[in-house]
This record gives sequence, structure tokens and C-alpha cells, in this order.
Amino acid sequence: MAAKASAFSDANRVKIMCMLAKKETCACNILEYIGVTQPTLSYHMKLLIESGLVRARREGKWTFYSLIGEEFERFATSVNEIIACNIGDFPDMDCMSDECAKKMKEETGL
Repeated sequence: MAAKASAFSDANRVKIMCMLAKKETCACNILEYIGVTQPTLSYHMKLLIESGLVRARREGKWTFYSLIGEEFERFATSVNEIIACNIGDFPDMDCMSDECAKKMKEETGL
């Protein structure tokens, strides 16, 4: 899951995924759209492929990239599960409370 989350941590990778969400395309089209160097694009594509969100397909000398929709859905489901998490008895999470301030003071000595 960390590799998938990392795929979203760069604006260029997000742009690439948005592009691939529309249609499979070759690296030359991505290069033109993103406006980065070929080595930079290779780096981004390597990370996207390793994340499991993008696949590469060779056709002659061309490489075509596409999103792996099922992996996007699994990742979105995982994120939604975290958001909807209901563990039960959460501690008081208001760090401005007197109790929290007192505990922080004791732990830090400030």
C-alpha cells in the first residue's frame, strides 16, 4: 500500500495517471504532455509500475502504458476503510485539553 500511496506523492505522477485514466498511450505522448526529460519520465514510470497501478506493454520499439483499474479500486477501498475505521474507545484526542497539556508537560519537562 505504501508504494501505491507514494505514486500519488508527485504532481507529475498524478498527471501521468490522469492521462492514463483516459486511454493507454506511449511514452512519447506522456513526455510531450508532462514536459520532462526522458530519464525523468523513465524514473516516474518505473515507480508507477512498481506501485502496481500502471502496466507497460511493448510493441516493437514502443512502450505503451495503461492504468490497472482493479488495483486503483483496491487502493481506493483500502483508503476508504481507513477513513471509516471504527476501533471503538478512542482516547481523548483533543490535545488542547487540560489533561493532555498536563501529560505533555510531565513528559517533556516544559
